Amino acid sequence: VVYANSGNPADYDELRKHGIDPRGKIVIVRYSNPYSYRGFKALTAERQGAAAMIVYSDPNEDGYTKGAVYPKGPWGPATHLQRGGIAYDYIVPGDPLTPGWASVAGAKRIPAAEAVSIPKIMALPMSHHDIQPILEALGGPPAPEAWKGALPIAYRLGGAEARLHVRIDMQTDVQPNYVVEGRLTGSERPDEWVVLGNHHDAWVFGGVDPSSGTAAMMELTKALGALAKNGVRPKRTLVFGAWDGEEVTLTGSTEWGEQFRDELQQKAVAYLNVDSAASGPNLELSAVGTLAPAIVDITRDLTTPAGVSLYDAWRTAGSGGGSITSGARNDGELVVTRIGSGSDHTVFINHVGVPVVDMSFNGPYGVYHSAYDSHHWVSTIGDPGFKYGHLMTQLWGTMALRFANAEILPFDVPAYADTVTGFIRQLRDIPDAPTRLDTAPAYTVPGVVRVLVEMLEPQQGRVYD
Repeated sequence: VVYANSGNPADYDELRKHGIDPRGKIVIVRYSNPYSYRGFKALTAERQGAAAMIVYSDPNEDGYTKGAVYPKGPWGPATHLQRGGIAYDYIVPGDPLTPGWASVAGAKRIPAAEAVSIPKIMALPMSHHDIQPILEALGGPPAPEAWKGALPIAYRLGGAEARLHVRIDMQTDVQPNYVVEGRLTGSERPDEWVVLGNHHDAWVFGGVDPSSGTAAMMELTKALGALAKNGVRPKRTLVFGAWDGEEVTLTGSTEWGEQFRDELQQKAVAYLNVDSAASGPNLELSAVGTLAPAIVDITRDLTTPAGVSLYDAWRTAGSGGGSITSGARNDGELVVTRIGSGSDHTVFINHVGVPVVDMSFNGPYGVYHSAYDSHHWVSTIGDPGFKYGHLMTQLWGTMALRFANAEILPFDVPAYADTVTGFIRQLRDIPDAPTRLDTAPAYTVPGVVRVLVEMLEPQQGRVYD
C-alpha cells in the first residue's frame, strides 16, 4: 500500500522521486489536497498501473479541523465517508454502453470492455476513522510536508511494509433510470421551451444533495400550477425534468438530452439547473456569459431571510462558508462563467448547445455524499426553517418566468463575447500552449461578434441568431 496524496499526476511523480513505483500497488488518496474530481483520481491511478484505489476524507478538508462536527456542527464526524461515482463521465457522459445515443429500450449497446468511461480499476471510499490504522502501518519514507493531513499520525509514503487485500462487491448489470417530466404549455409560444431540472437519486438520504433541490422544484411546480388554474400561464412552455442516475454518470439527463436532441436544439431557450438548493446562505451561481447580466438583475428584486436584497448579500459574501470579503465584488465577478460539468446541465451545454444556469446556496457542508447528509442535518444546521430553500424556489421561479415571458430573450451577446475573449486569453497564457495550438484565428471571433452586435443594436426588437 502507498499514500499518493490527492492522486494527481504530479503526486505519482513525487512517489517515484522517493523510489516508489505505484504499479501493482493499492494507492490511498485523499479528496482535496488540492482538489481533483474523484473520477480523475481513478483514471490517473489506472494509468499509473495501480491495482486499486482507496479515497478517504481527511479531517483537514471536511472534518474537525474546520470546526464542530455533526451533530454539534456542520463538519463531518470521524465515521463519515464521501461516496461518489468514479466513471469517466467527463469523457463520455451518460450510459457508458450507449455513447452518443439514447439508452432506450432496444437501443444498440456496446460491450462493457469497449466503454471508455468505465473504470478498469477497483476503488472505494473510506472514512478517516477507518483509514487511520492503515496509514499508521504504511512505513516507508516520510510524506512531504504539503501531503500531511490532520490525523494524529506520522504520514508516510509506504511501499512494502503494509499489505491489503481489496475486495469489492457491486452490481454491474443494466438497471432502469426513471426520468419524470412535466410541462406547462406556453400561452403564446408553446414551441419555445425553458427547461428546469433537478436529479432525484441520492447517495443514502441526500438531505442537501439533491433533496433540498427536489423540494424546491416541487414547491415551484405547485405555485406555477396554482397560477395556471387561475388563468395565468407563461408565454413560453416550461419543461420540468426530475432526473435519475445523476450520481452515477449523469445518466437520466444525458440520455433524455440525447433522445430529444433535435427537438431541444430547435425549441430550448435555456436550461436552469438546481442540484442542491441549500446547505447555507451563500449564493453560488454559474452560467454562460450570455445569461449572466440578466441573472444579476433578477437578484435585485429578491430579499434574503436576513432582510437585505439577494443582490447585496451575493455581492458582499465570500465563497468561504459565509466569510465576508474586504470589498464588494462588481457585477462581472458574481456569476461564474467558467461553467464546467458535475451536474445535469452538462448535456445541455456540451452536447445540445443550450444556454445553461447552475445555482445553489452553500455554506459549511462537511457531510457531502455521506449518511449524515440527512433531513436532520438540513433542518438543524444547513438551512434551519428551510428559508434558503424557499428563497431558491423564488429565484428559480422568477428566472424561469422572466425567460418565459420576455418579448425579447435577455441574451447579452457582448457579455458572451467578453467571456469567450477571456477564455482564449487564459488559453494563450498556459505555458507552451502557443507552440502546440494556434489560437490566433479563435482570438478574432469575439471581436467579430462584438462588431456584429454593434451593427445590430439599432435594430431593437430583432432576435439575434
